[in-house]
Amino acid sequence: MLNKNTIYRETPEKLYMQLYNILRRKIESGEWATGSLLPTEKEISILHQVSVITVRTAMSHLVKEGFLIRTQGKGTFVKDWKQSGNRNYGTDPKGLEAIFHEVNNPLAIIGEKAGLLGELLEEEKGAISNLNEYRKALRDIKQQISRAKKTTHGLTDLPQRIEVIKTSREKGGKK
Repeated sequence: MLNKNTIYRETPEKLYMQLYNILRRKIESGEWATGSLLPTEKEISILHQVSVITVRTAMSHLVKEGFLIRTQGKGTFVKDWKQSGNRNYGTDPKGLEAIFHEVNNPLAIIGEKAGLLGELLEEEKGAISNLNEYRKALRDIKQQISRAKKTTHGLTDLPQRIEVIKTSREKGGKK
């Protein structure tokens, strides 16, 4: 019979998933109570004879799922996971399947990201199209202003001409 708190290197299950399950059981059983400070990543790695990266990966999943919270400079604490709305991967077989799918099927994740990228590109095309329309409208306005300047070129001194005419009429002369 296998010990549930031991990591077995001979099994096909990834080390970080084995550690994830061990840590999650400690949280769910109350061995690590809500608000309690967890041992450091280094201490856990020594205790379970795995690398710090393996510990970090397992803990990152627990943080993502709402079981743990990291506070820079203070440590990692058990969160009130019953209230956090976690996805409950451990007790839901389909949830475990989702974790393994995420981890073991990077092409699906890349495809999903590519789909999102495609949507963003479509939005950008629309924005670029709007930008091109804006530029065209701006060009048209500049041309209209240029034409207006040409037609009123002789009228730029009109206020001065009117003043001269008024002055000469007041003096009694005609111009």
